[in-house]
Amino acid sequence: ESDNEDLQKIILDASNGEVSAILKLKKLAKENIQAKESLEKLYYNGDNKNAVGTLVLRDGLKYIDERAFQGCINIVKVVLPDSLVGIYNDAFQDCISLEDVYFPQTLTSIGQQAFDGCTNLKKINLPDSVTEIGDEAFKGCTNLKEVKLPAGLTKIGNILFSGCESLPKIEIPDSVTTIGNWAFNGCTALKEINLPDNLTSIGNYAFQDCTGLKEINLPDNLTTIDNWAFDGCTDLKSVTCSGKVKDLFSGYSGLNIEKITWNII
Repeated sequence: ESDNEDLQKIILDASNGEVSAILKLKKLAKENIQAKESLEKLYYNGDNKNAVGTLVLRDGLKYIDERAFQGCINIVKVVLPDSLVGIYNDAFQDCISLEDVYFPQTLTSIGQQAFDGCTNLKKINLPDSVTEIGDEAFKGCTNLKEVKLPAGLTKIGNILFSGCESLPKIEIPDSVTTIGNWAFNGCTALKEINLPDNLTSIGNYAFQDCTGLKEINLPDNLTTIDNWAFDGCTDLKSVTCSGKVKDLFSGYSGLNIEKITWNII
């Protein structure tokens, strides 16, 4: 009876849109008829583009088409299927009520502007299976506070997190070698960023107007920092870097750097 009570609670929580309960129900549905029947009722059937609440996509789906749910303003949560390989361009763009997305371990790519303008999205937990994230994928996610990037990622794309003004910190994986143009432009709450040792280039305006940055440690392998990468970082006071980039901060506006430490390599 206890097992049945547990199942009933999971079914109830899942029907109320709780992502963790939906994931439990999906596991139970492989062996339990009642769980399977309950899960069937939760799946999005594709007939209503004005999807509301928690969107549960059916297992077996490999790709989400371009603009598939663009502008669906009533979607609050999304449970992507464990068969999914790719999310195409603009798929969830401007889903302004979207708060939470479950990304499966099968996912390998996220298209350009896929979650652009999802102003209520609060966290992103990307599995290590993801190797490619398109430009502007999370641009303008103004309430984004927590990001986990995949371990094998090699590039932070152009404008990827531009305008994510609530993001306080981000860990960039050791595999990343390039940070693109305007990647973190306007991330005004960003106070802590860990740049990996393998990083070789930072693009134009990459950290422009990151007014919360107080110090930064530039890795020794960094050889290219393009125009105005730290322009407008008005609170940046301390920089550690190698002699390879010694002309980095000449001519910038709004900088008040008090200390530059040179690494001898």
